[in-house]
Amino acid sequence: MQIWIRKLTGNHYALPLVIFLICIWRIFTPQLTSHYGLGWDGTRYYLLAVEGLKSGQLDAYTVLRILPSLLVHIILWLSGIALNPPHVIITFKIMNSVLIGISAWMVKKIFEQYELSPASQLVGFALVFMNYGVLNFTF
Repeated sequence: MQIWIRKLTGNHYALPLVIFLICIWRIFTPQLTSHYGLGWDGTRYYLLAVEGLKSGQLDAYTVLRILPSLLVHIILWLSGIALNPPHVIITFKIMNSVLIGISAWMVKKIFEQYELSPASQLVGFALVFMNYGVLNFTF
């Protein structure tokens, strides 16, 4: 068992790749069905992504969360893809998967910097990335 853990944590990209592949898998799993798959808060972010600053959804709460919605708007607008719920949802899912993958790579670098043992690295990744919040609420 220890040999498997050492092989998994010895590679700089193995654990971040595992986390990224889990995120890719989560893209294709079922999600909320309310509001055309947008959920409750997702409706506000959808309106921000589609209409931008003209949406009327901008307040003290969403002003700190406007960048991802505007980034989705710009990506879909530049690529000529229609700004409808399925396209906005999949773009948010892809963006979240990429960001979680980058975060996993950064956490791996931090673990290497502090020279954590392989078992500690594995437990650290499980605690940081394999929890309900990361696996469900990011999508």
